[in-house]
Amino acid sequence: MYKYLGASGGAILCSEKSLIEKMPHMIKIHGGNMFGNWLNASMASYKLDGIEERLQEAIKRSKEIFASLNQIPGIKISPLDGGTNIYNMKFPTGIQGQKFGETLNGYFIRMSRPDENGEAKISVNETLLYREPKYIIDAFKDSINKAK
Repeated sequence: MYKYLGASGGAILCSEKSLIEKMPHMIKIHGGNMFGNWLNASMASYKLDGIEERLQEAIKRSKEIFASLNQIPGIKISPLDGGTNIYNMKFPTGIQGQKFGETLNGYFIRMSRPDENGEAKISVNETLLYREPKYIIDAFKDSINKAK
């Protein structure tokens, strides 16, 4: 989750109070400390305010983007079992994965290339807010067309 809060590293521990109370001692005996982690903690703390609203906005934008992409012949974006923020994306037959990735990278959008079955994973996160949905949709359409 730390990545969704803008930190380059870290973790969140959720448990019963009895386990949480043991953590300072466990961190100390295993050589960890907060001395070097203040920057990550600061970044995560800063981004924590408003995260729920920003993620709801990302979900809203993803629905718009996925609905448009699902209208492209051969494209099918569907949620994974378990309801995470990761979706499966099925590509049209014959797509050249490397060419698709290279073209999409030119739009500063990164995702894994389609595998041998023409599938890849796509994530929904706050970075969807950095570009308008139309930009993302057009980037995917162009990348798919150039990869045929």
